[in-house]
Amino acid sequence: MKYQVTYTCGHEGRVDLFGKNSEREYKLEQFARNICPECAAAQRAKKEEASGLPELKGSEKQVAWATKIRQNIITEFAGWRKKDYEAFEALNNKTKEQVDGLFEAALKQTQATFWINNRSGVFTMLETM
Repeated sequence: MKYQVTYTCGHEGRVDLFGKNSEREYKLEQFARNICPECAAAQRAKKEEASGLPELKGSEKQVAWATKIRQNIITEFAGWRKKDYEAFEALNNKTKEQVDGLFEAALKQTQATFWINNRSGVFTMLETM
């Protein structure tokens, strides 16, 4: 069933909800506690612009998920880089400069599916590049 919802940002929208009446009411309340999808996308774009990262492309859900994954991988790389370069270098015959170059190339990836497919971590992502 389609329901009208007013988001916290003041915008209104329609959502399709299925299931038991109590579950639909709960989900409707959850939608009303968040900002609308358009405002959420604008916030993500603003954060990405401020960070200097390219905007991701894909469905709304893919972009939201991939944005979180990308940020986690960036954080992981920062910590990983300090201690695990040697392990990666030994396994893949890559220098620190080459690893940095691969990571910079990865950051230029704009398809949300790239980040989703490589969500298992920076080490795995770099091995596939």
